[in-house]
Amino acid sequence: YSREPENPEVAVAYSASLRKIGSVKEAVSVMTKVAQRHPEHAGVNLETGKALIEDGRAFEAIRYIENAIDYRKEDWRALSAYGVALDQIGEHELAREQYDAALLMFPDAVSVLSNKGLSYVLSGDLDRAVQTLRAATANRRGDARVRQNLALVLAIKGDMREAEKLARSDLPPQVADNNVQYFRSLMTQPAYW
Repeated sequence: YSREPENPEVAVAYSASLRKIGSVKEAVSVMTKVAQRHPEHAGVNLETGKALIEDGRAFEAIRYIENAIDYRKEDWRALSAYGVALDQIGEHELAREQYDAALLMFPDAVSVLSNKGLSYVLSGDLDRAVQTLRAATANRRGDARVRQNLALVLAIKGDMREAEKLARSDLPPQVADNNVQYFRSLMTQPAYW
């Protein structure tokens, strides 16, 4: 990126890497500069939106993600990101419409199913959340992150035995113990969630 700061593909890859290591503020800084130079680049708009979402700035992200969708109509990842932004601003039904549209394009997208399941949690529909997250974990691409999302929802619903089993299925013992302790704390404060 230092050698080619004008290259939008390099900037997008750099920002995605920054987000993965937790340097979200730096990713936002990189992408907002690049977005000014490449306002019609779908990948730049999408990555800028993702960085803003991770920075807790969903309202700002929406414009970039909508641009990405306009420039690249068949990008299920953009629709999923749009759903995440909508969930963050409390538009859960609209978010699930985006997830459904993304799943029509790529039915095997476990991350989209997981996002949809969490959307149901945010709107208080725990039964649908569990159903959706179970479908995501049953998929061959279901990973530890999806199973841990399901474990969290099961704990919120009060099914501690299955939540603990899932928590321990992927995580090292100390991390699993911490998660289980967190799940139990949720049960002692049901109004919290």
